[in-house]
Amino acid sequence: MNEGLSNTSASINLKTVWLSAYAQFGITQEMLEAGQAEILAVEAQDETIMREKGDAQNATMERDDSFEKLAEWVQDYETIARIALIDKPQLLEKLGIVVK
Repeated sequence: MNEGLSNTSASINLKTVWLSAYAQFGITQEMLEAGQAEILAVEAQDETIMREKGDAQNATMERDDSFEKLAEWVQDYETIARIALIDKPQLLEKLGIVVK
């Protein structure tokens, strides 16, 4: 006897047994299939959420890196402005640099 057919036949018999057992509780094959579809949808949504969470973490890291570079640039700008305008504190204040 072909083993593939034997396994298929056993699988069909097992499925029939389970469906009849579920039927005693008012659960149909359609209800089981709908439940399975919902589980697959939740799994797909979970994958989407995890991917978006990773994207958000990457975006946060890029933002933080950009802010760090900007802060360094602003610090250099203020240092150069203080040197260039050492005699003109009013101009420094116009640039938003507090003169002590």
